[in-house]
Amino acid sequence: MKRGFINSYLDVTLLLVVFSLSLFLTIIAFYNYNHFQFTSDMFHHFSAIRNIYDGFGPYEGPVDQYVLGKHAYLIYYLIAPFLYLYNDPKILILINIICIFSSSLLVYFLSKKIIGSLEGNNYISFIIAILFLINPTIFKGYFYQPYGFQPDTLATPFFLGIFIFLLKNKILPFMLFSLIILSIKEEFILILPA
Repeated sequence: MKRGFINSYLDVTLLLVVFSLSLFLTIIAFYNYNHFQFTSDMFHHFSAIRNIYDGFGPYEGPVDQYVLGKHAYLIYYLIAPFLYLYNDPKILILINIICIFSSSLLVYFLSKKIIGSLEGNNYISFIIAILFLINPTIFKGYFYQPYGFQPDTLATPFFLGIFIFLLKNKILPFMLFSLIILSIKEEFILILPA
């Protein structure tokens, strides 16, 4: 019997784990930011996003370097409205953290959908979500992140969303998420068909 979004104590436990780790990582990331333990990449990204928000366009730095020349980070245009809420480079850190930890929740619900009727599927899905969080590439990338923000990492929840919509046979959200993925980085067109 389904009882809505949260239907077991494992759902609540995973939400608490994700929230706790997100909060912990946010504190660490803000500490690192305040003590200049990031590379300049985050500030290049923020400068371009801030200039888009201010109506100047995708330029950054004192010489107004055009930032869409190396990679087509069109996602900057979707991130720019968030500066209305919090016009500080820390917003990019928060967006990164929210994306990765929301991805663990998507992994959990995706695995529950895939293994469906298997006995103990909630436990297996919970373990898969925790394994996702402690995966070395995820763990190292977010707990020891010298860059603070990389647009590529924003694709994770959207790729998982594509799988969910594909399983549910919902074409319109599938196409929307595909377009968002392509707006993150042009190289993802090579991964998307796989």
